[in-house]
Amino acid sequence: MNIFMITRAVSPFMDEGSKNFAFNLCIQMKDYKFHLVTFKDANMPSIDNVVYHRIYPNSHILNASKIGLFNKLKLFYKMVLNRKNIDIYHFIFTPEVASSRIARIFLKLSRKKSIQTISTPITEPKLKKCLFADKVVVLSEWTRKRALELGYSNVVKINPGIDLDKFSKERIPLVKERSNLKKNDFVILFPNEYDIKRGTRTFLNIFKRLTSEFPEVKIVFAGRIRHNEDIKEKKFLMKTVNDLHLDEKVIFLERIDYMPELINSSDIVISPVMSTSLKMEIPMVLLESLALEKPIIISDIPPLNEIFPKSEAGIKIRPGDSEALLKGIIKLIKDRNLKNKMGKKGRILVEKRYNIKSIAKEYKKIYEELK
Repeated sequence: MNIFMITRAVSPFMDEGSKNFAFNLCIQMKDYKFHLVTFKDANMPSIDNVVYHRIYPNSHILNASKIGLFNKLKLFYKMVLNRKNIDIYHFIFTPEVASSRIARIFLKLSRKKSIQTISTPITEPKLKKCLFADKVVVLSEWTRKRALELGYSNVVKINPGIDLDKFSKERIPLVKERSNLKKNDFVILFPNEYDIKRGTRTFLNIFKRLTSEFPEVKIVFAGRIRHNEDIKEKKFLMKTVNDLHLDEKVIFLERIDYMPELINSSDIVISPVMSTSLKMEIPMVLLESLALEKPIIISDIPPLNEIFPKSEAGIKIRPGDSEALLKGIIKLIKDRNLKNKMGKKGRILVEKRYNIKSIAKEYKKIYEELK
């Protein structure tokens, strides 16, 4: 069976959750041949059951706002050319109204079966306009209920998954020296975009008090720069840190190629987001952190709060609640036994709910049903 994966450009610099998930899903199902789209200059690994279609501009061209629509048209044109050799089209990206209309027309003309994995939260009016496939897969119970309320009966919830063999703390090296961190630093990793909605100010409000009480604390901001607003926010954060004379306590990173190593070199991972818009409903970096036995502090908002049911693998706080964030961080700094206990529970949780091998079997059932 030939399956065409419609995603963002897949490339070795894996910095976006949905395409990482799509790539790992393909690797797990050797019985099928997958077609993946990538950059023209991407140095992709040779995999027996994967065919690469190099339709996107070279990877150094990053202005997605100017090339997005053109690339989508190229992608659909490529799909038209290859439709005779394809059995199922699997869409894994944030659907837009315009591209969903095009996809709906194409699928009607091609008469091919399709799956749509909705990886990011979508507002109700837009959700109804963006569901078009024979089978719709969602990553959270929150989105599943909303889709059912809109009258869709072809919706199923399947968790995202990660490769637990790869994300094992014993197999991933530490990179404290590479990241200018010292051995005894208590490292807090903030793996989000430089965006107010991602909780940057929530953390900034408590940073001076935190480092004053605990000099061993270091914070690593590891976020992508997507547009001018991200650049402005990063500059604001850097200026504020400088004005507080805390430059030696903060490390600012952008695109990095060693995220697993960076997670493994951290003590805790925080994601005090105000909104999950345009993010994966269940962020892969948080699952990877749990797999590496790192407690996480997250905002108690749907669907993010579905990662763990209680405070067993981390701590949940109200969005924007700086005091709760400070309290949670201090609790984990002071009680290292609790930190380690949460880390181990996080690993067990991921093994039970987010193992890519189990997730691949669920997708395989859907492929076989549609065949």
